[in-house]
Amino acid sequence: MNIKSFGQGCVEHIEKIEKELKVILPEDYKNFLLKYNGAVIKDAYIYVKDLQQKMIMGCFYGVDLKNYADILETNKEFSDDILDNFLLIGTDVGEGWILLICDGENDGI
Repeated sequence: MNIKSFGQGCVEHIEKIEKELKVILPEDYKNFLLKYNGAVIKDAYIYVKDLQQKMIMGCFYGVDLKNYADILETNKEFSDDILDNFLLIGTDVGEGWILLICDGENDGI
């Protein structure tokens, strides 16, 4: 797996996401944002149990980025298409969305 980080995140970024998008992020995702602040992922996939298939990773969004990969701007742009308690956190290689469920009960991708 090859991870090209967008830089280090900070606690203020995480607080900004939670406040503006009205979600509580899981601790493992907060740690990812602190370490990488989003990233382009190559040569890796995740297995989605409920779909029983692998997804080839593409990009995880970060905060305060001046490009297409800004998590706040992307979620605001597509807010009418995303259910409550869901957060658009990235894309697979085919530009399909990767959504994080943040409802406290079913947290995960």
